[in-house]
Amino acid sequence: MELSRRKFVFNAAAAGSVSMLGFPGLAKAQVTRQDGLILGKGPKGRCDDAKNGGPFVVWREDEQLWWLYYYCRSTDFPEGVAPGFGTGSIALAKSKDAMNWERFDGPLKGGAIMVPEKETPGAFDSEALGLGNVIYHDGEWIMTYFGGDSVAPEIVDGVEVHEGYKYKGYRCRPGMARSKDGINWTRIKGASVGGASVSGEDYIYSAFPTTFHDGEQFVMYYTALSPKVAYWDTRVAVSKNLVDWEEKGSAQWKQEPKRWETQGIVTRHIIRNPLSVGGKWLKVYAGLDGRFFPAIRQVALATSDDGFLWDHLYDEPIFGPGSINNWDGGGTAYPHIFPVGDNFHMVYYGFANKYNKEEPGRGIGLAISNGEDMKSFKRPRPGS
Repeated sequence: MELSRRKFVFNAAAAGSVSMLGFPGLAKAQVTRQDGLILGKGPKGRCDDAKNGGPFVVWREDEQLWWLYYYCRSTDFPEGVAPGFGTGSIALAKSKDAMNWERFDGPLKGGAIMVPEKETPGAFDSEALGLGNVIYHDGEWIMTYFGGDSVAPEIVDGVEVHEGYKYKGYRCRPGMARSKDGINWTRIKGASVGGASVSGEDYIYSAFPTTFHDGEQFVMYYTALSPKVAYWDTRVAVSKNLVDWEEKGSAQWKQEPKRWETQGIVTRHIIRNPLSVGGKWLKVYAGLDGRFFPAIRQVALATSDDGFLWDHLYDEPIFGPGSINNWDGGGTAYPHIFPVGDNFHMVYYGFANKYNKEEPGRGIGLAISNGEDMKSFKRPRPGS
């Protein structure tokens, strides 16, 4: 049976939620541990000296180095632009061992490799950028990203938008770019409004995209947030040329949602399945557990034979927030898994519990799993 997650939209946050305020000692917790943290805020003057997130790693055979792409925001970024996001520019770091990273000095402001499109009137990505993923296809690098424009969403699909989203930069849409060297990027003007890949006109935002090529076409998954219900829907679109995209509706599953994804899926990446179990494609994703308020983000796995109909791989999430006093005790999202030797590495975006006021309050993390089953991801300790 194929089930659309939209059929399971309900008031989980109101009907069965548990407030995190009820956990003893939570208000006294402080960020004192940095297990797993590999990239925090950058030095003053860098494009990432305020926030970063959304990591994605590729192996560069020509340099024998790992490249980590991520989006970020600087301290001089304009106020009032998507304040809940860390979007701004896109940057790059490099590593020999996929554990210790050095920021790369990109050609644009603050060392960035992509910045908002200010020169083109009406561009969908004029205010802020966020990274989707980067793939190598047909002799070039293809980046999927998302961008927000200068229009603050107020009424969407006939419904007033929640006050928290009435800021410019939140009206996000996916876009594409190409590069020969992975550093200097040229935007691919999509057929939708402002050069975007899809319109997203019925949603507050259409963001956090990821793209893969299934042998016949490009397949894009992205997150769409409706103003009508607090549910993060996964949408699918396909394209032959990266310009014209055909919407395919919501992602399809063989089973009903698991408890850790009752409020939807906020981010995901899809790769060829390196495991000996499951289908051809592996999806690592961050689900929203609506039984808690705010919803807890946990990482889980699913597989698919065709890249469209998905089956949960395990009965439990494989990764979740760190301990209450760790830098990522508030949640983990934007996971990307890649093989390194006999292990699997997972980079992710993490953030502290809201009661933790010490730095770092957010950053890019790493967890490592020994063996094949991806059930044993652990955060390396600093210096390990």
